[in-house]
Amino acid sequence: MNDGSTRRDGSWIVLSLLFTGGLINYLDRAIFGLLAPAIRADLQLTPMQLGLAFSLFSAAYTLSSLAGGWASDNVGARRLLAWAVTFWSIVCGLHAAVAGFGSLLVLRALFGAGEASWQPAAYKLLAQWVSKARYGAAWGLTSAGQPIGGAVGGPLIGLVAVYGGWRLAFLIVGALGLLWVLAWTLLLPGRGQPDQAVAGSSEAAPRAAGTPLLSAIAMPAVFAPAVALCCATYTLTFFISWFPSYLVAERNLSQLQMSLVSTIPWIGAAAALMAGGFVSDFLAKRLGNPMLGRKLTIVVPLTTAAAALVAVPLVPGAGAAIGLMAVTLALAYLAAPSYFAVVVEAVGPDRMGSISGLMIFASNCAGVVSPLLTAYLIERGGGYTAAFMVAAAVLMFGALVVGLAVATRGRGHAPQRTIG
Repeated sequence: MNDGSTRRDGSWIVLSLLFTGGLINYLDRAIFGLLAPAIRADLQLTPMQLGLAFSLFSAAYTLSSLAGGWASDNVGARRLLAWAVTFWSIVCGLHAAVAGFGSLLVLRALFGAGEASWQPAAYKLLAQWVSKARYGAAWGLTSAGQPIGGAVGGPLIGLVAVYGGWRLAFLIVGALGLLWVLAWTLLLPGRGQPDQAVAGSSEAAPRAAGTPLLSAIAMPAVFAPAVALCCATYTLTFFISWFPSYLVAERNLSQLQMSLVSTIPWIGAAAALMAGGFVSDFLAKRLGNPMLGRKLTIVVPLTTAAAALVAVPLVPGAGAAIGLMAVTLALAYLAAPSYFAVVVEAVGPDRMGSISGLMIFASNCAGVVSPLLTAYLIERGGGYTAAFMVAAAVLMFGALVVGLAVATRGRGHAPQRTIG
């Protein structure tokens, strides 16, 4: 049995590995959007074909997230993460050999399926290793690796693409994932033991008998954050997929300039994501009402982000547009830790993998719609300006659902329940 000191030391190793793994996860995910102008020119793709490639990744990611959530609870989150990162890293490297539109679609689908297990498995493992009161901060710290991956990806991928070609960039990023798997295998505490035995979660409780898993996602404290996450995912997917192309097509930046300046929004997002977890935990404790504190950390940032997003296509200079997009992304990420912190308050860690998988499935349905709807708006529905307005309206809808649906009655931490 682990004592408290051992668990604390092990927790920092887990948090560090999840941080770097999230960085690689988002670096892998962002690379296609960053290289999209070069890939489109090389393969002679239309905007709709490019949008289909973006959406096929999201469709495979969405469908596979259900299996990833189930496997996190039943196979083991630690083992699943090693398998998933190995698979998607190999597929990422295979993008270097793509011959045309057909092979590109196959690889995008496989890549989306491989990446889908990361979030439910990581959130499951995190819920086992940290308490509810500190879950927001821990979630924010580990998940900050994701936007930092986007920040690192811009200059790194841009320079490699300019001097070595876009195919070499895929090979390098794929190799980084395989190196992470090696570190995960060698450094993770308690190799070969069951996840729960290693984590020694002090908050594990008997499952609530007779409560169907699908009923949990219908709870307001689960359903509403899932809707908000869905709305934020729409905007994030829009940013990853089309904002680089927007800077090239509408703001007249070169491929290298676009790759360099695309770092700016990701830096702000990383800082906001780390801060958002601490703000969420602080308000939950300070107000004496965890649900109210976490609810405010969702509604206020999303509302403000929507206002900033409306202004992006209307300002005259590229610098102002990038700055406003950075504000939008930072505010959206500020709210992110609270989506899952609300769920942990309501249902506890026991089935966090499955519930996270369901939330990610629901939210990433927006990831399927976002690139195709944006492509339609660019070609036939009012251009990039209309696409920005739609994304802003989606964010406002997410804030409204959380504001109306999540109850905040009562004081103190809600009694922990787990879903059987």
